Amino acid sequence: MSWNFSASPWYLLLFAGMALGCAGFLYWHRRSRVDFPLGVRWVLFALRFLTVFGLLCLLLSPVWRRQRPEREPPLCLLAIDASASMRGVWGDSAARAEALAAVADELPSAAGRQAESRWYAFGTHTRRLWPADGRGQKPDAAASGGLAEAVACADVYTDFSEALSSVSRLFESRNGAVVLLSDGRNNHGVELSAVAGALAAPVFGICVGDTAVCDDWYIARWEQNAYAYRGSDFPVKVYVGYRSAASEAATVGEDAVSASVLAAARPVLEIRQGARLLCREAVDAVVLTDGLDVYLPAVDTGFQLYDMRLLVAQADCHAENNRRTFGIQVLQEKTVVRLLTSETHPDVGAIRRALAGDGRHELTVHPFEPTLPDSLSADLWVLYGCPTAADGRRPSTMQALQRLVREKPVWFIWTPQTSPEAFNRLQTGLNMPLQPVFAETGAAYRPAFRYFGLETSAMVGGLPPLYAPLGLSAGAGAVLLYQRLGPLETTSPLWWFNLQGGRRVGVLAGQGLWRWRLWERTETGDARLTDALIRRSVRLLSLKEDAGRLQVQAEPCYSSGQAVAMQARLYDPSGWTVRDADVQAELRDSGGQVYRLAFVPAGDGYQLSAGFLPAGPYTYAVSAVYGDRTERRQGFFRVGEASVERTDLPADWDGMRRIAARYGGEAYHWDGRDRGRLRAIARQIGRQLADHPAMQPQTRLRTESRPLNQSVGWMLGLLILMGAEYALRRRYRAV
Repeated sequence: MSWNFSASPWYLLLFAGMALGCAGFLYWHRRSRVDFPLGVRWVLFALRFLTVFGLLCLLLSPVWRRQRPEREPPLCLLAIDASASMRGVWGDSAARAEALAAVADELPSAAGRQAESRWYAFGTHTRRLWPADGRGQKPDAAASGGLAEAVACADVYTDFSEALSSVSRLFESRNGAVVLLSDGRNNHGVELSAVAGALAAPVFGICVGDTAVCDDWYIARWEQNAYAYRGSDFPVKVYVGYRSAASEAATVGEDAVSASVLAAARPVLEIRQGARLLCREAVDAVVLTDGLDVYLPAVDTGFQLYDMRLLVAQADCHAENNRRTFGIQVLQEKTVVRLLTSETHPDVGAIRRALAGDGRHELTVHPFEPTLPDSLSADLWVLYGCPTAADGRRPSTMQALQRLVREKPVWFIWTPQTSPEAFNRLQTGLNMPLQPVFAETGAAYRPAFRYFGLETSAMVGGLPPLYAPLGLSAGAGAVLLYQRLGPLETTSPLWWFNLQGGRRVGVLAGQGLWRWRLWERTETGDARLTDALIRRSVRLLSLKEDAGRLQVQAEPCYSSGQAVAMQARLYDPSGWTVRDADVQAELRDSGGQVYRLAFVPAGDGYQLSAGFLPAGPYTYAVSAVYGDRTERRQGFFRVGEASVERTDLPADWDGMRRIAARYGGEAYHWDGRDRGRLRAIARQIGRQLADHPAMQPQTRLRTESRPLNQSVGWMLGLLILMGAEYALRRRYRAV
């Protein structure tokens, strides 16, 4: 038992001195020497010292700490595979409940009364089944029924690495063992051979199911991009596999399939979008080894679904794995930007690198010609240093520029070569002095700019100055950046837009964007602010009015054991995300029942979790309200049976054996039919656990703490000291 203070021990010396001073002052002055005999004075001195010292020590909140031994029983953990492939092992639900009850009843009894028993289910995720409150040693009938109810074999895949990682934390500070009951199929996470050996407990396995393999053609996997652009072809790589009953496996990249097997099966891969056939390719030995590369057209925008089907001439034992569905988000075509310039400058390279960074723009640089070619089309024209004085003297060139400004989105970037007179004749809404004075000017961000925001706007003031003309005036439009001369912020625009009257004109009245990118990379390691200014300006000027500002992503099919989740993104008129909108969803099933839910902000978008829904088809309608605008989207999805892990998969006992051997246990096999054999296996594992060193109870020292200011004994002791002092003083008539 120890006495612990959280404060410095120097406080004890201070309190002892204060207590000595108080006791000495009371009992060693002249009157005390007359009233009390010497022996009584020493007693009173000691009582007063202890009382004052004890009261002062309570200010430090002292704590009594006591350690006592405690016996901790070992943990016997039963982890049961709850994935869809286990349905084929157990058969119907009654047989599954009987088999699970057999293991759950026999194992704890055989392991010994000293062991604590717990049940877990694993698959998509690991969860505790019994006991829910951490107490209880012998499961009753209700608990067994609850186990059968909870382990419905509805998980869509099996992840052994996640299961072992979850239970490993239980054995960091206590003894015990794990019993795995599974068919060994592991189709998510890392391979069983690569599962980390961090579990400090032996693992015993009960291998169930049938390892027999039949002849089976199947679509193994495919690779695709997440997005494609409308009007282009996107690649899809499909891998086809073949599993032979004779050779156990002839999958992708392994043993070659014989020519006779290919000739008899004549496999053909088809890809359709609805009723439209997009691809039909025969599968040969090269395809089995290297995969099949196909290119599919992206015709319509939005989330598009495609069906893959593997057609085989001969009978196939598992036809359901011959069909797969995948989806891809088809976006509008890339924004075509054409930059016209009569000079070579690093700013052109800065704009090129900024637009190439997100893959949504296609930039082409052209020399500025006296006559603009009518054959070139673009979503945005960037005029760098144009028009010059020479262009202003050509009537044909000025007429072409005036028509360009009237009909097309244009972004002007001023340089010392830009002619003020020629530019003012274009009537963009921004006027330039006829004899401008160029100077190094900084930038000041205007927070009231309404077309898009900047997450890093605080960095604008630190950007290097641009070489810009002074004395600009704007009659209309919106200012993004003002000119700043040293610490003085002016009202002259530096970066300006005019989007009124159907026009889309932007002006950057300065040269030196390359300095901004270089400064940002030196300070932060990237050019996020400069690139955002360029990209968002391009998107704002080149934006085409459409109804695609609200994008909703949902899986085309959710399994019955999978929670329904959806994501949404909302874009403002400049094409950048809006994060403060009110986004609502209305789900409707085939029976007309309506589920009204709300999206919550998540990152750059919004997320909705609808939980587990009954099986069947659903339609959804999503609306987003921001400002005075409302965007809507509709779609369809289905909730059905799990398609990732099937009931007809063969068992993989080798993986279970490797896990048991790695963790110092042993694997047992059960054919899935004889319930007596299953009980015998459970009893045999229990007897091994009873004699295993890892199942020995542990004795630990448990520390108990109690604050002394809450201790009745401490307060009672102080009262006794004060009472004894009072009694002695009264005895000698000092009170």
